Amino acid sequence: MRVALRCLFLLSCGFISESAFAVDHQVMVVNFAYSPQNVNIASGDTVTFINNSGFHSATSDDSGATFNKPAASASWTFTTPPLTASIGYHCTVHGGVGTGMFGTITLVVPVRLQSFSVD
Repeated sequence: MRVALRCLFLLSCGFISESAFAVDHQVMVVNFAYSPQNVNIASGDTVTFINNSGFHSATSDDSGATFNKPAASASWTFTTPPLTASIGYHCTVHGGVGTGMFGTITLVVPVRLQSFSVD
């Protein structure tokens, strides 16, 4: 309990950044789809795409500026850089922005609760 309270105190004071708690989410490239198609992340999280068969890519909808794994037929794994905003992605061979083989990564901003007393 004391450790948890210390962590909360350090986090609230800014001594520990949220990126210290970053998570890697996995997206499988299966046939002609991403699974899961939509992923919810926290700021600083990464997404790893895993392709075991087929000629596919994983390219962000901003023309690959955020991340771009060019199409390849061999098995591949690709991890995005830490993400800080929502972004769509697609396979450049079998999809496009919002069509065909595509998905979304949605940044979920945590709600910070504060306690207060009412007099």
